[in-house]
Amino acid sequence: MTTLLCNILANNPKIGGGETSPLLEYVYGARYNFSNTPEVKSALSEMEMTDSFMAFCKGGMNSYAEQITTKEIYLDKSRGWIHYAPFLWKLRPDAKNYCMR
Repeated sequence: MTTLLCNILANNPKIGGGETSPLLEYVYGARYNFSNTPEVKSALSEMEMTDSFMAFCKGGMNSYAEQITTKEIYLDKSRGWIHYAPFLWKLRPDAKNYCMR
């Protein structure tokens, strides 16, 4: 069902991507390391570390999407995003999360 929805959305000339991707795993791996790396706790201020980490994740997500498609909207298919929606919205307040039932 999700593949069908992605294929329908991909008919829009502004939307690209749509296949199941490892993007969430990349971001989650970075988030895990940010939370558990001693160097994070010893470097800069907490606010500076958090801001730089969020910029790192956002830049990584943007670069990943730009490698997949040149279209205006990148569609990432992963069931896991629903669990990390608050984190996703911190990175990309404009992100949409659709859940199939």
